[in-house]
Amino acid sequence: MKIKLILLFAAVSTLFFSCKKDDNITPAAPPSPPAPTVYSDYSNLAVGNYWIYERFNIDSSGNATPQGIYDSCYVESDTVINGNTYYFYLQPSIFGSGMQNRLLRDSLHYIIDPYSKIWFSSESTSVLRIGSQIGMPTDTICTYTSKMEDLDSVVTFSSGAYTTDNFKTTYQMYPGYNAGGNVRYISHRYAENIGLVQETLPFFGSSPNYQERRLVRYGSN
Repeated sequence: MKIKLILLFAAVSTLFFSCKKDDNITPAAPPSPPAPTVYSDYSNLAVGNYWIYERFNIDSSGNATPQGIYDSCYVESDTVINGNTYYFYLQPSIFGSGMQNRLLRDSLHYIIDPYSKIWFSSESTSVLRIGSQIGMPTDTICTYTSKMEDLDSVVTFSSGAYTTDNFKTTYQMYPGYNAGGNVRYISHRYAENIGLVQETLPFFGSSPNYQERRLVRYGSN
């Protein structure tokens, strides 16, 4: 009996000491949350920012002739839509003396408008837009696709050299509207922390020439 009591005491002691809290063990720290993804800023949208462009005529051989016309584009104000801040980007109309405005904001690596229409992406190279333009009454003028091309390409103007990504739209012109060429292009080249540095303006299907804006200077708040 005495031996059994000794064995029982030893078993209980072992259980007690094995369950005793070890004050020397430090609990593991919880894992740190992942760092948020930071995307490059190609829009440079902030109230008061501005860009001055000079217009050039581009002939069918690619020769650029300055037109002596300067366009001032700027961010006039901002507004909140569905909890997101959009910026009023104003630019001169090429069809008159007024100003055109566009609501834009950054969303991840995109520049979008309130209708989720994509105007640029710093990462995606897939097709971002596809569609067609219909004339009167039901003639198809062209079909088009837009995607990012010419990534990290350098363009050089009188104001300097810029490393740009090109939001490029390719138009397949239909018969009756293809006097200027069966395939036409419009480019929007953006540089990081600057914004739009080169823009092809809407073209006439009857002419092979283009007009474009090239950055002269800009100002950021």
